[in-house]
Amino acid sequence: MSFKTLLIPITLILLVPIRTTTVPGWHMRYVDSKQRPINGLPVEQTWQNHSAELTENRELRHADTMGHVVFPKRLAWSPLLLRLLIPLKSMLSSGVHASYGLSTWLIPQCEVMDSQTLATYTGNRLPEQSILKYVDRSGIRAALPAGAMTLPSECGSIEAQVQEASR
Repeated sequence: MSFKTLLIPITLILLVPIRTTTVPGWHMRYVDSKQRPINGLPVEQTWQNHSAELTENRELRHADTMGHVVFPKRLAWSPLLLRLLIPLKSMLSSGVHASYGLSTWLIPQCEVMDSQTLATYTGNRLPEQSILKYVDRSGIRAALPAGAMTLPSECGSIEAQVQEASR
């Protein structure tokens, strides 16, 4: 078989998209330190399969009355050729700081944060509950240009609940 005869099937194989689950469906519950649900909390999910996608993805959802936020399963479709080239590009441009594989985070949008750690997923177990504490970032906001770090309107009542629970 000649090289030209093999070129077409090899090219097709390299260009066929392959589906990968970047992150399974994620169900998270947000509560204050007294285990009361945080209603209406805006939460942003970011996700990327660094070995199959060139850009980071984002979606904002809000917690329901019981503090639950549900994000669907995230898939990445990319051909084998890109799965070979993206890690190579990352390694050449970033060296030892290159990113590979999948990653996702859930980031509350108010001046609150998980009292333990940021809700992340890198292929292991998905966190299911986050106990929030208040974090005052007013000094940071004041140092930035006007409007650079605005908070959603619902954050006032959420921050008050989290602060009250920690007293």
